[in-house]
Amino acid sequence: MSEEVQTEEEVEVSVEEAQAKTGIRESAGNEDVLEKKDDTESENEPEEVAMPSFFIEDDDRIRIEVDCLFNNKTGKLESVVRSGILELDDIKALASTTEWFDFTPVNYDDMNKYRQKCSTFNRQAKMNLVDPISLRNYLVVWHLKDWSIKDRKGNKIELGFSDSGALDDESIDKIYKINSTLMDVVLTHFEKDMMM
Repeated sequence: MSEEVQTEEEVEVSVEEAQAKTGIRESAGNEDVLEKKDDTESENEPEEVAMPSFFIEDDDRIRIEVDCLFNNKTGKLESVVRSGILELDDIKALASTTEWFDFTPVNYDDMNKYRQKCSTFNRQAKMNLVDPISLRNYLVVWHLKDWSIKDRKGNKIELGFSDSGALDDESIDKIYKINSTLMDVVLTHFEKDMMM
């Protein structure tokens, strides 16, 4: 079994990404939102401006919507992107569906627990770094609350939960069988929306 050798540049990139997950940062932002230009006219602006939402409430949800392009003969998934990026009407060769995933936001206490459980000492970085794969497992198990995913017959797959609020074993088994690209895209956008 050969061990993959990383170059110094690859280690630095990995360290930077892993450091962001440790919570050590000088700033954070959702690039998707910050890069959008405001094309709305002033007459569409609300009369009152909302106060910033610093605290997470029990009923808060973050919905991630993705457009999935698939072969309409075989059902094979061909593309997954955040909803609204592609003009689906322009793509004639593939069928499409929009799916959604509802998550509860991650509060400071939860994130601290996950960071502690997912941290390992990295000799090259000379510090504890958070394993992003392990962190994503916590995000799925504890924060995914609903989705629109259906089986091949078109029936919605319901998620079940244990008394602790985590997904139950049957639901976790279902999620582990889902297309990895779909979950990677969904979790990447959830992390962006959470400014992780």
